[in-house]
Amino acid sequence: PSGPKHEHFYENVVESFKVLDKAQLASTIFFFVTCGLLLALAKYLPKIALAKYVAKTEEQKRKGYSIPWTVIIPLSTLIFGYLSNTDNLGGIELPTLKDKYGTLTARVFEPPFSKPLSFYANGKVGGILTASFGVAFVAVLETLISAKIAEQKTDWAFDEGQEGLGITLC
Repeated sequence: PSGPKHEHFYENVVESFKVLDKAQLASTIFFFVTCGLLLALAKYLPKIALAKYVAKTEEQKRKGYSIPWTVIIPLSTLIFGYLSNTDNLGGIELPTLKDKYGTLTARVFEPPFSKPLSFYANGKVGGILTASFGVAFVAVLETLISAKIAEQKTDWAFDEGQEGLGITLC
């Protein structure tokens, strides 16, 4: 909410309660419905059983496959935001980032098509290549770390060679 920002979290919570009367009914109901749906699905349907032709071991059959509700539910809310912006939600208005900030234009990244690569490196293309390999190395590390975390959470094995090849091709 608009208003003063404080150093401590609890002070900001108090400020939020002060402007609670300005909350919009539709977005408040939408929040509680989607939040309740997310919590209920995560609690009562966290996994689905793997079919015997998909699971490779007895342990995989027993454990099942985790459903990423924390990804599915937020992504599905994009549909409601679109429907609200195009007036296809029966007059219900749900505020979106577009309402708050307008149409955003890319200002951080400027495609280098208009200028030669040597312009950005002050004539030293070796520096650009070194930086490019550094960024690629970090991308491969991030991919492998993320895949390892996902493997531990979902019990779904990954192949480091395939992951590395995939990010290299990208």
